[in-house]
Amino acid sequence: MNTLREQYEQCVNPGVALASVITPSTTVAELRKLMTQHPTLADAPLSALRAGDIAPTRAKQASKPYTPRKNTKHVDTRTGPGRAVLDASIVAIIERDEHNIRAARIVSETGATVLQVRKSLGRLITAGSVTWSGKNRGTRYHAVE
Repeated sequence: MNTLREQYEQCVNPGVALASVITPSTTVAELRKLMTQHPTLADAPLSALRAGDIAPTRAKQASKPYTPRKNTKHVDTRTGPGRAVLDASIVAIIERDEHNIRAARIVSETGATVLQVRKSLGRLITAGSVTWSGKNRGTRYHAVE
């Protein structure tokens, strides 16, 4: 009697080979061994394996590694001192630019993310260091003198 591996290798379509190998008496250990030897079959449902209706699939490709955005600096907002540095730099930018600046420009100048800048502006508004006028994309931020 041929082993599972021999029967698999004799067949062009692994589904046909599996249909002849997988019987009601096939054990879970035998299925596990077959799936570890041929990982492309691991995603197929048992009904398809038994019926021989599967075709080999390509192996999954690994995702691309994370690459940070270009022209950005690392801005640490996980700590209190890191947030204080970002808040101070935002106030300095607002004061330097005639007290009338958009959030997008703050993002580009600080290198922080949009969320970090929004949170920082919220802290500064609550503290009374910054005010705002307008809404949505027309929002401008002003330093309190």
